[in-house]
Amino acid sequence: MKVVLAIMIALSMLPLPVHAKGTGKQPDELKQRMALYEKVSITTQVPWYVLAAVDQYEHNIRKSRRDLPKKKASLASTFPGNVDWTRKPE
Repeated sequence: MKVVLAIMIALSMLPLPVHAKGTGKQPDELKQRMALYEKVSITTQVPWYVLAAVDQYEHNIRKSRRDLPKKKASLASTFPGNVDWTRKPE
């Protein structure tokens, strides 16, 4: 009995290879997001890592809040559509 128990313990400690099958979408999506961060960074002069941090924050908020609409693009940022950004404050 002790021999069987010792063999079972020894076999359970052997490292076994584990292979997970991925969808293959994630690296492409991350590359697209990085390209978009860089493009927006050049346009706005905001560092790409700041844009990425804001986007990651909004992704996390969107996961926890169910009242927000589903995202339609790879970036999670949402802006109100009825705001006139060019109007000068009074």
